This record gives sequence, structure tokens and C-alpha cells, in this order.
Amino acid sequence: MDDVRMVVMDDDAAVAAVAVSMVEALGGQGRVVSRVTDLLKTVDSWRPSHIAVDLAMPNEDGVEVMNLLARRRCRARIIVYSGLGGSIVDAAMRAAASNGLDVAGALLKPFAKRELQALLDVPTTPAGRSPAGASTGAALYAPTEADLRRAIQKGELVPVFMPTVDFITGELVGIEVSARWQHPQAGLLTADRFIPLAEREGLIDGLTETVAQQALAWLGRQFPGGALGLTLKLSAASLNSLSLVETLDKMCTQHGIDTRRVSLQVSEATAMSDTVAALELLTRLRLKGFDLSLGNFGVGYISLIHLVRLPISELKIDPALFNTIGNTREGRAVIKCIVDLGGGLDLRVTASGIDSVEVLQFFSQIGCHYAMGFFIGRPMDAAALDRWIAHWRSGSSSRARWEELLGETLQAEA
Repeated sequence: MDDVRMVVMDDDAAVAAVAVSMVEALGGQGRVVSRVTDLLKTVDSWRPSHIAVDLAMPNEDGVEVMNLLARRRCRARIIVYSGLGGSIVDAAMRAAASNGLDVAGALLKPFAKRELQALLDVPTTPAGRSPAGASTGAALYAPTEADLRRAIQKGELVPVFMPTVDFITGELVGIEVSARWQHPQAGLLTADRFIPLAEREGLIDGLTETVAQQALAWLGRQFPGGALGLTLKLSAASLNSLSLVETLDKMCTQHGIDTRRVSLQVSEATAMSDTVAALELLTRLRLKGFDLSLGNFGVGYISLIHLVRLPISELKIDPALFNTIGNTREGRAVIKCIVDLGGGLDLRVTASGIDSVEVLQFFSQIGCHYAMGFFIGRPMDAAALDRWIAHWRSGSSSRARWEELLGETLQAEA
């Protein structure tokens, strides 16, 4: 977790020190600030991956602090924490997300290390080790447009894969693809470090194409037939790119892949950013045979009318939804309603962000179809994915193991 760098903003030095010690125990780095001026300086100089903001400070307004971060287009993931009631924290998170901040979730004081760990980007790794491909240099590197353009041309953009499994059978049903930048000096950069830059500079289609080409080549080589699906992510900046549609179609033909095995995922925010363009692009993709997935569902503002009109096949529930409201009876009722809604519309419903047995069991109990997350498989390169698939399909990771994890719930459904 060397790439996890968290700033804790809290007027209570003792509480902040405990939070930093938790981060360091998980292998990351932490710093404490109590004033907004110090926070902004730290954000500029240290480039934290996460910022934990206390809502109720005597001399600072936590909501206004997050507004300042939003106006500065801060890319760090925001953790809201407080000793106040859950409804106040929920409202603060919704306001932060609506202003464009990447909200990881909430922590109510006092909180345990495992609760903090669940909101960080990567799970615990042994002391002294970084996650595969991570580098301390990655957190300090600020890419430029010229750097990214050169990286696309040189093939430094690579796919990483996360498996999706069926809740009832435990069988592997699909693979989700994300982009990483294998920088020769900085190490492996995650998508949030360069996707916004690619969108601003008009490089996103080229980036999507180079990652898709590698991912489809893997699928065509390892699974030339069968039903195993592949999910590729599309940016909002690609909504008007008809050439991208044709390019992806040709790639599938090149690798002998039926387009019906390929799902193209747009986020809920993307679908709402330009509803006319989204409807036109998604319709064209469906006519080409591609499957369509609506990702990050549950944390945006898509209306039910638009949901019904979009030609999608899958809802992918954002992990922030469970992290934010999943600890309340009302929140869990809302999540169940989303799963039921998807089923009523004949849509597949996938729970992303499954990072514990507790979350796995909850989504299984409410009838969710598919699961993906760190608990099942972390993002991995093609070689690691091949090994993961071999292990998952072996006797030690078969239905018997899946039933053991899900207990009586799964056995009752079978």
C-alpha cells in the first residue's frame, strides 16, 4: 500500500494520530493537518491519494473544506468522518459527490482499522511489500499530455482484469477490464492518474483502443469459444465517437470474438451527461451486437425514465453505495430495491466492490446475480489472471468452497 497517502484533517490531534497509525499499519503513509490552509498546501505538494475530513471542527467547516477541494478539482478520494449522526454524514457525502469529488465513503467515530481499510483502494499487503506493480514514484509523478501521447504510441498502456462470478454457482462468468499505465520510471499508474488527462486532451479514444486491443487478444487466445464475457469501459468523452464503435467491432472480428460476448460499460454519470448522445451511441453499439452495462449505479442521479429508455443489459452497483448506507436498515432496504428493480427490468445485476464475506453474503441474500471485488480477485495482469482462473476452477475453489462462504443462503437458493 505504498501508493496510499492519506491526509487526515481533524482538530483532535489524538484522533487524527490514531487514524494515521491505522494507515501506516496497513502499509500506507499518513499526515495530519488541522487548518484548511495547511490541507491545501499538503494536497499541492504531497499529492495524497485519500483525504479524511472531519465534518465538525470548531474552527473549520468540513463541508466548506470539501467545497474548496472540489473547486480545485482535487482528484484524491474523500473519506468523510465524524461523530455526528449518520444522516448528516450521508448528506455531506451526497453534496461532495454532486460537486465532483470522488467520495470513498464514511467513517463514524470511533472506527476500527478494518473499516478504514475497506475504504482504501487496495487490501492489506505484507509489511515492506507493495501491491503488484505499484511504486512510490507513482504517487509523485504528474503526467503531461506529451507523456501520455508518447505512452499510447509506445504501448505503455496495459489492461488489468477483475473476474466476475455467479452468486449461485460460483462460476466465472466475465472479466472486467481497466487501464493502467506501466510507466518506465514511475511504475504502475492507476486509471485515475491519467484518464482525466486523456479526456481533456482528446486522447481517450486512442487509449481505449490500445487497451481494448490487448484485452480482446487475450480473450480470443485463451477463450476462443464459449460464453465467457469481457467488459470494457467507455468514457463520457467518447459518446460522439462513431469511429470507436467501428474500431471495436473490427477488433472483435480480428480476434474471432462474437460481439455479444463483449459488454461496454458506461457510468451512470456518463449516461446522464448527455442523454441524447448516450442514447444514440448505446443504440448503435447494441445494433452491432455489443452488450451494454451501466456502471457506478446507485450513486448518481439517473431518472427511472432514462433507465427504462437506455438499451442496457446490466446494472453494476457502485461499491460506495454499500459503504455509505449499507450499515443501516434503511440503506440495505434501498439496495435490495435496486436489485429487485434490475430483476424486474430483466437486467443482470452485479455487485462490485465485494471485499468481505459480510458484503458477499448480503448481496447473495437479496438475490443479486453476479459479484466482483477484492474478496474475489484483485486487478491483475493477463498472466496473473490465467493463474487465478486455473485456481478458481480447481477443486479447492469449486462450488463446495462457494457454498462454504455463503452458507445456508446459497444452499436454500440452489
